[in-house]
Amino acid sequence: MKIRYIFLITCVLMFSELGFGQKNILTEDNSFRRTFFEKGWVITNNDDTLKGFIFFGYIEVTPEFVRFKNSESSNDEIRFKPEDILEFKFANNIFVSKKLTIDVSPSDYDEIKSNPEQKTSTKTIFLKKQVQGRVSLLVHYGIDERNHYFAQKEGDTTIYELTNRMRIKESSSGGTGLAGDNKYLGILSFLMSDVKDIQTTINKTKFKLSSIEELISDYNVTSTTNDKVYSIRKEEIKLISGIQIGLSSSIYNASVYTFSNSNTPILGLYLKFQLPRFQRLFFNNELQYISYDTKSYYKLNNYVETAELKLKNIEYNPSLRFNFFHSKFTPYVNLGLFLVLNFQDNSKLIINNNNIISTRNNLLGVPLSAFSKGVFAGVGIAFKRLDFEIRYSKNQNILEKSNVYYGNKNAFISVQSVNCILSYSFKSY
Repeated sequence: MKIRYIFLITCVLMFSELGFGQKNILTEDNSFRRTFFEKGWVITNNDDTLKGFIFFGYIEVTPEFVRFKNSESSNDEIRFKPEDILEFKFANNIFVSKKLTIDVSPSDYDEIKSNPEQKTSTKTIFLKKQVQGRVSLLVHYGIDERNHYFAQKEGDTTIYELTNRMRIKESSSGGTGLAGDNKYLGILSFLMSDVKDIQTTINKTKFKLSSIEELISDYNVTSTTNDKVYSIRKEEIKLISGIQIGLSSSIYNASVYTFSNSNTPILGLYLKFQLPRFQRLFFNNELQYISYDTKSYYKLNNYVETAELKLKNIEYNPSLRFNFFHSKFTPYVNLGLFLVLNFQDNSKLIINNNNIISTRNNLLGVPLSAFSKGVFAGVGIAFKRLDFEIRYSKNQNILEKSNVYYGNKNAFISVQSVNCILSYSFKSY
């Protein structure tokens, strides 16, 4: 079976076993039966703190209830609804319980046209503390399949919903369409009125989580002077470094020879870059040392050719990695390039013709390229400081490309690899 099919089958099995998904993890009537619990605590309505383990799922969907156990191995589970507790926490996620009147007005054109009046619903729900500070941002994901944003000023018990209710509006051409009422901008202006020169930024704030979160985060770290003049918060790039070990299983296909599999160790270092606004996206930089040793035989009567491919490479692998969700076991995908420096080539062709032996360095009459490149795709699981990744890579041709060797212009040696890589971070994330 070809190496790329092995890689694809492994990926499918890995992710089907993990079984992650927005609805599968959090809803009760799902087929996801594996239980993942994280250390956390629950504060009851009596202000008692219960320490234990909380089931975690896709943290960008607000649960309708909390699954709590006193110990990770316990089979006894307690389910708390928002009415039962004040707050719960797991990992770096804090959720509070609040009884609120929420805007559930329709956003569809036909529904608004038939019933333009505002609709509200009063219920007790969990809110995730997205940003905490002088102004806090709380979020509920999932009511009426929409996200709901709330803001609260420090020292004020009132929680304001940030709304942008859709209304039918006539265009200059005589047609009609939907437009938001931008009520959220007025609420943000009211909450941040103690800071000068911020109104222009508020007016540019879009009604989406990333834009509102950026505004409130910037407001919370504004320079504190007598005039409290607004200043933009600078991004801080998060750097994560570590070491890698692994195993590379490679198949070399040549225009003439068929080589046996090469199974060799991998040693490497890496540096990851992460921006605060993109918690799931990493820019990876890897530097790996890999050596290859494989052979191919051809025999016809008393004529025998032995092609030995012996290489020592340094590989630089820039890539983009995307984490699906942050949890105890975090699945991710990794796509990138690999740039190969072949710093030592001991390859040779040994010809035995009726016991007359001759040797040449160029296997196909064309030397190997000192530099080559290819692409790779990987899937993996992150657990605390450890990452385990299975990666498929392909290099179309590692031979020198030059008109000097036009007589062998069809010669090639391509490489396909499946790498199993274990990484350890010096800093957790």
